[in-house]
Parts: sequence; C-alpha cells; structure tokens
Amino acid sequence: MLDIFGQSIIAIDIGSSSVKIVGVGGMRGSKVRHLGLEVLPVKVVEDGEIRDRNALKETIQRLIKKLKITVMGGSAGISLSGSAVIIKHITLAKPHTDPDFYEYLYHEAEQYLQYDVSELYIDCEVLPSARGSSGTPLLLVGAKRDVVEAYTTLIGSIGLKTSVVDCDVLASINIVSRTTNIQMDLVVIVNVGYASTQVSLLIDGNFVYTREVPIGGNNYSAKMVELIGLDLESAETVKITMGNGEHAVSEECENIVSEVNSSLVHEVNATIEYYFQSGEANVQPMKPAKVFLMGGGSKTIGLDAAMREVLQTQVEHINPFQKVGVNSSKFDPQFIAQQGHLFGVAMGIALRKLDSKKDKKSA
Repeated sequence: MLDIFGQSIIAIDIGSSSVKIVGVGGMRGSKVRHLGLEVLPVKVVEDGEIRDRNALKETIQRLIKKLKITVMGGSAGISLSGSAVIIKHITLAKPHTDPDFYEYLYHEAEQYLQYDVSELYIDCEVLPSARGSSGTPLLLVGAKRDVVEAYTTLIGSIGLKTSVVDCDVLASINIVSRTTNIQMDLVVIVNVGYASTQVSLLIDGNFVYTREVPIGGNNYSAKMVELIGLDLESAETVKITMGNGEHAVSEECENIVSEVNSSLVHEVNATIEYYFQSGEANVQPMKPAKVFLMGGGSKTIGLDAAMREVLQTQVEHINPFQKVGVNSSKFDPQFIAQQGHLFGVAMGIALRKLDSKKDKKSA
C-alpha cells in the first residue's frame, strides 16, 4: 500500500452495487498488494449516501477479512459521488499567492456552490492560467459535511482513520492521467457506474467540466425486466455474459442493450455540446480527440462502438493496472482481465498523494 508519513492507505471505493478495495505498495505505488470486491445488497448506498449503515459496515469488514488486511491503526482513502459533491471550474480575481486567498475563497464559494458553506467541506486546486487570461482559475469542490462525516465515522468504527477523502470524478481523472496521454485538445472520460454515469471533459489535460447522467449499468437490467419479463438476477447474468462474449443471447436482449447504449451516447454528446454552448468554455467548440471508458458498465457490449460512431473519435477502455505490477500468482489474471475495469476509481484513490495545505480554511 502507498506509504505516506509511515502509514499505509487502503483505498475503499463504495459504490451503489459493490465495495472495491485496493492497496498498493513499492516505489510510488508500483505494486498491487491488496485487491478485492464485495457485492452490496440493494439500496444500501443510493446517490452517494449511506442508507443502511450496518449492512455497509458488514460488507466492508467481510472484504477486509477476506483480503487479510490489518486495520487497527491503519489509514483509508474513500471517494464521494452523487449529489454529495459539487464541482465547479471557476476564476477568482485575487491571485492565489495572496496571504488572504483561502479566506477570500471561503467567502466567495457560496455563490458558486449554491449551498450554505457551513454545510460543506471546501477544497480547491489552482489550475494553469489560459494565455492572456487574468485572475486565478480554480477547481472548486464542495462536499456535504453530513455525508462526509457519515462515511468517516463508519470507517472509524471499523478501526481505520480516513486520511484521504476524494471524489469519483477526480479519482477517475487521476487514474486516466497516470495510465494514458491526456494532453490533447478535448478528452472525454466516461465512468459508467451502476446507477449513473459521470462524463468529465478535459482540455489540454486540464479538467473543465463534469456532469452526472442518470443512466448506468442498472438501466440495461431494468429494461430487460420491464420489457421481456426477466427477473433482475437473470437480467444481470445476461448483461454480464453479453459483455464477456460468453454465449449468444436473444435478439430482444440485444435490442435493449443497443437502445440503452444509444441513450447513454446521446447524453455524452449532449454534455459536450452543452459545455461549449453554456458560456463556460473560453475556447471554440471542438470534437473529442479521444474518449476513455471506465467503470462497471463500460464493457457493455456495443457501447464502445456506439460511442465511436456518434462521436467520430477513438474510444479506449482504461486498464487501471497498466502501470503497476500485478503478481499473477497472487491475483487471478482472468479476474484482472474480466473485472479490472471495476477498480478505476479505487486505483485513482490508492495512487493519490496526501496534500498538506495547512493554511487553507475549509468549512
């Protein structure tokens, strides 16, 4: 696991359908030491918020035990998603070198995040300035205080200290930037989760916009239940076997998958168009140079082809283990090949460096 100030960080990615844990070690996190997944019961976590604390705690503990991780005194990194997180790309008039910059940011944040800042934890990252621009461009992140504390309290009850609180969007960007070249005009990262899909835009390698689309892996299964009467478990099995190419399925199932693919690609395209039409962009509209797919639903059969056809660009599946060592005698290569795409956010957390902005004020 990543060694920071003498402590090991366990990356815990808590999604709507499963918990993923990754631990990395060696020089700059060059080797995977722990890797595992445990399925969550339905509705334990919804829209990024904990609905059943006991069930989530039991699931995490079961996975930690299975992976033989010693928790007492250890540190964890977690990630937030859904409505619990607000991310904005803004520009402030005051230079970030000003001694009162973070105090100024705190007072300005409310108008951008549209929440009472007393209800939020606030963080930011100073971005490179565009040529000829004035002010300080920032990535401003607000996280609901009650949601953050619900997660950190739960992690504490397991015996771990939460040392990193990330968000899925930024963890996704982190793992993509570490494994691929994102220094292009426009790059789109599409993280297909169980209940929703995060679409993030980067220009010249810098994050500029994100949107959460209410279509995810569950929509494929739900459509099969609704239109052809399959039970949910059978629909999930069909969806997975189609993605793995294990055997042929009915034409009805193929049509449903194609329909949901089309809806999701339409939303990705609409997100790109909206960004350039909204006035937030300070560049002329451009087509994507590349699309990177990741997340549990990213390997749905035909999704990459549909994305390629509509957006007229290259589409690549992210391998989060591309630049780290994975011991084939310890971790089943078939599991890595078939399920590795599920661990993108977890790897993004695991490889995150702790940032000590001691003078910054958070809510």
